[in-house]
Amino acid sequence: MPFVEGRFVKTDGIRERPMEEWDCLLVFTPAKPDLHILNTTSWAIMELCEGQDFTQLVADYQEFSGGRVDRDAARNHVRRVVRNLETKGIVTRLAAEPTATEQLSAAAG
Repeated sequence: MPFVEGRFVKTDGIRERPMEEWDCLLVFTPAKPDLHILNTTSWAIMELCEGQDFTQLVADYQEFSGGRVDRDAARNHVRRVVRNLETKGIVTRLAAEPTATEQLSAAAG
């Protein structure tokens, strides 16, 4: 599946502990037992993963940044971070929702 396909959510069952004095988040992934340290950018992007597709995540990240990150930089940040989070088991990719045309075709078929 190409990277931009699918929707992204935080993985069920992960444990999170903010370490505000270090400006980071500790994340334990029980399914892939490991402890991960997320910087503030990775933490923010993880929190934005609420079922959006890649395009919406980029837009949400740009809004979160208050316009300080241009679209190309936002795409690069989100792509890199989400790939990393997905590899670690912190974020899960769900199947893309079918388009309206695909839904009509399936209903007619």
